[in-house]
Amino acid sequence: MVRWFALLVAAAAAALWTVHITPEPDAPGDPAAQRALDAVTSAAFDPTRPDALFPADFAAVMGYRPQTATGPHGRTILIKPAGDCSSPTGPTAYDFEAVCKEHDLAYDLVRYAGRVGRPMPADARRQADAMFDRELHARCSEQPLGVWDAGVCHSLAESFAVMVEINSWRQGWYPPEPENLWVLARYLAFIPVFLAAGLLVDRQLRSALRRRRPWDPDLLPSPVIRRGPVLPWRRLTRLPSGLPAALSPPVPRGFRRSAATDDGS
Repeated sequence: MVRWFALLVAAAAAALWTVHITPEPDAPGDPAAQRALDAVTSAAFDPTRPDALFPADFAAVMGYRPQTATGPHGRTILIKPAGDCSSPTGPTAYDFEAVCKEHDLAYDLVRYAGRVGRPMPADARRQADAMFDRELHARCSEQPLGVWDAGVCHSLAESFAVMVEINSWRQGWYPPEPENLWVLARYLAFIPVFLAAGLLVDRQLRSALRRRRPWDPDLLPSPVIRRGPVLPWRRLTRLPSGLPAALSPPVPRGFRRSAATDDGS
């Protein structure tokens, strides 16, 4: 079972590596979008004017204006109003909603730069993902949780951050636009291919090991036999003839015949 699971994980990783996109050399990007991204990731802005550092046409291109919310440790942060946690568990019981909306806004700034023809360098998306990781763990740290709940919260936070970073790597750190279903289909198609290849290699290796080290009973460790003291049964059977039978020592059944045979020879 463990071998099958390991092969499946390896096949999925190999398929992921196959379909990932190689990033192009960094472009200068959009200066206004970078200033806004710095404001979002550092929470350094004027709360009374949330969009003061944003590009003038950000609302026209992306369809909304950023808003403020209360983030970890009571800080005022910038968020995408309609953002959410795009995961099967949603914001979870530890309320990651504000952090997810903050990350969505950072991603929209990367998307904006790509849509206006001035895509930002790969470090821009890395900057957004690093903020997401940092803010998720900060959200766990600020809550009055027990040891168990705190461990679960930080584990969920780390899994969210890792999955986001893996997806960014797979997309070559390009603007996170909706992907063609063909990319997903190609990824899923590669998994059984690599799984079959892994099973074939595993079978060949196991077969080679069997041929190289054949089973030989002589190579097995011999069992340790504990022997007791050796009794001189032959001497005991040659007691004086006048000894009463009650005082004669008991002789095992198998030894009586051999002793009689020896005396007759």
